[in-house]
Amino acid sequence: MGKVEIKIRKKILTPDNLTQYRNYPALLKKYERHKRFKRAVRIFLYSLALTAFVLSLIFVSVWKIMLDQGHKAAGIQQGQLTYLKTNGPVTDTISLQLLSNQATDSMYQVVYKGTYGRPDDVFKFPKDAYSNGKTSYRYVGEKKVVIGDHEYIVKKYIYDVPHPANRAYYFYCPEFAILIFASSWHENYYLQDIGNTDTNKTLHLLIEAIKADPEFNYW
Repeated sequence: MGKVEIKIRKKILTPDNLTQYRNYPALLKKYERHKRFKRAVRIFLYSLALTAFVLSLIFVSVWKIMLDQGHKAAGIQQGQLTYLKTNGPVTDTISLQLLSNQATDSMYQVVYKGTYGRPDDVFKFPKDAYSNGKTSYRYVGEKKVVIGDHEYIVKKYIYDVPHPANRAYYFYCPEFAILIFASSWHENYYLQDIGNTDTNKTLHLLIEAIKADPEFNYW
């Protein structure tokens, strides 16, 4: 036991230890400075994390606002639309419910409620030829029709699939959604009624203008 105590004493009572004990007030001040520095670093890191969190919330909010602004109303938004269906000499009418008709920077998106339990029909039409390739619908051309003091732009699209027999053509006007749907098997649909008598007159004039242009209405 005596040898152990002597070793411990020798280990404790060194010149360095004695110097530390003599400078105890300075060591205490150094310890306090180190503790304050660690506290400041911790507060800085917490503040930085909080700032990053707040900035991320602001970024998400701004992004959502910009996304919502990117989808603008293209024309009629909702309603029950009546189409005249023709297949050779046979004619009939069908009613389709328009759910939305919106425009983005490069696309028109039209959604009709699915019939007979089927999923909703979503059409994504490119605004021009530069946006072709993003969907299965390809921009073909457009026609300007002036009715009264308003100029309407009718755009023509083809549902571009490999087999020609399955191709279909669409004539779209932002104010009225899809005006004409024409299939390769001679089953065609013409928009007849959107629920407003005065607007229906303009609609009929638009369709007649399309029919009167054989180069544009070719399918």
